[in-house]
Amino acid sequence: MSLDNIGLFKVIDEKMNWLGQRQKVIAQNIANSDSPSYQPQQISEFSFREALRGAPMAQPNASTGKSAVATTTQGHLGALQGENGEAREKDQKRVYETAPDGNAVIIEEQMMKASETAMEYQTMANLYKKNFDLMMVAIGKGN
Repeated sequence: MSLDNIGLFKVIDEKMNWLGQRQKVIAQNIANSDSPSYQPQQISEFSFREALRGAPMAQPNASTGKSAVATTTQGHLGALQGENGEAREKDQKRVYETAPDGNAVIIEEQMMKASETAMEYQTMANLYKKNFDLMMVAIGKGN
């Protein structure tokens, strides 16, 4: 049985993939916390509204096979592309603390983001499992 064609499971999967990319960006920010002039990066926010509407989160490029961020208006600026088609914003919004060497990574803030991301990922995994179990009960193969 494939869950790929069920909207709820698609959205949960997209959110979990986004959370994985976010965790990678946070880890890179923490790893570069002592690099001079390093500006922390962040991934653009996940939109359940757009995912539920069925709007493409990213369009694959036929020549490279990588994904690009979908834009809805020609005037939108494209986000920078990470190595695996990840959409990243250039700078973190509201950098309010910068070290004398120009580094703007705030370890406490990044650690809070990392723990929030882990909690959200666990929530999505639980939601996925609960809905799968419910589906199995509905078709008569569950408890």
